[in-house]
Amino acid sequence: MTTDVDETDCNTKYDNGASTAALIEVSVTSNEASSATQTTVTHVAGARPLVVGDTVTVAGHSADAAHLAMNQAFTVQSVTSPTVVVLTGTGMTAATYVPEQVSVSSNVAASATETTITHVAGSKALNVGDFVTISGHTGDAANLAMNQVYTVKAPGLIEVSVTSNEASSATQTTATHVAGARPLVVGDTVTVAGHSGNAAHLAMNQAFTVQSVTSPTVVVLTGTGMTAATYVPEQVSVSSNEATSATETTITHVAGSKALNVGDTLTISGHTGDAANTAMNQVYTVQTVTDATHAVLTGTGMTAATYNSGTIIATFFVGASFSMADATHAVLTGVGMTAATYNSGTIIATFFVGASFSVSSYGNLCHVECSNRGTCNHLEGICTCYNGYYGDACQTMSSLAQWVDA
Repeated sequence: MTTDVDETDCNTKYDNGASTAALIEVSVTSNEASSATQTTVTHVAGARPLVVGDTVTVAGHSADAAHLAMNQAFTVQSVTSPTVVVLTGTGMTAATYVPEQVSVSSNVAASATETTITHVAGSKALNVGDFVTISGHTGDAANLAMNQVYTVKAPGLIEVSVTSNEASSATQTTATHVAGARPLVVGDTVTVAGHSGNAAHLAMNQAFTVQSVTSPTVVVLTGTGMTAATYVPEQVSVSSNEATSATETTITHVAGSKALNVGDTLTISGHTGDAANTAMNQVYTVQTVTDATHAVLTGTGMTAATYNSGTIIATFFVGASFSMADATHAVLTGVGMTAATYNSGTIIATFFVGASFSVSSYGNLCHVECSNRGTCNHLEGICTCYNGYYGDACQTMSSLAQWVDA
């Protein structure tokens, strides 16, 4: 004779029904099907270890039918280690299924917790909440710290610099800009930011719609509340431009009304003299901002020296963010970064496959292992029950009635 004990008071007793705990979501790095009904999954450790009998729902595989068939609900057959489990399912094709990998050309950290990557477009678009592992950065500690697991905060925006914004009326302006990662098209939304000064200048900071495209670098935009005039970026005097290598220089400049930020584009002009001097007249990207009057810039073709001949001007381009989703950029959140642009090494982005682990039918609502009537082997996911109890979760109690002959 057996008796199922129903204990539902979580203060002093333990419930033996199915758990209603929230799903535990972790990233899968490999899904290796050995047959139509069995696969081995390598995954990031979750909030609790998987146990035999757990239900695991895998989602995120993309491409052909064989890959899509790997998106299903599995049952944990065995636990090899805290990050490797054998699952049973149906309809699989024996093969190894791994996340997609794409090349990254630039990783621009804006702060200790946020960075923007520029990457080759993959067959799977990144979505908010996806996991992405960046590997391949080489160099000093700051570079190596960029090799980590990130979460996608937002699809990337295409950002370009605007050199002139000429409003012809209250509702129309013509913007001249640097060519972006893709050409603008009629109907695109363009958010312009960075104009500073009086109310008329500030009114140019708004979301516009592309009305027509004159050339790859000139577009006509429609907006509201503008004052007809030509609005150009800010210009400040530079007293010194000190190149430390062919690709890096530090400028000393008059403080402007708009502070420079990492990733900003600026143009230096006015250097005079020999070829080394005139080579300093180019478009740079801000690598680091030392203070309000000093910034480290990246460029090309420089000769290490200090340059201060001529009337040197730094033109701070107005930033324009093209707000359409872009398949080659993504904003990621991570930890421990140093604000700078990183592109050394062969950088790879691995798009992790999302896996949701759900608690099996023999869980317990109070989250107590083996119904508090046994001990749990976490590696194998098996309960060893105390005397008088049995079942996958030690949820059943034995009752023995002894009959005595009169």
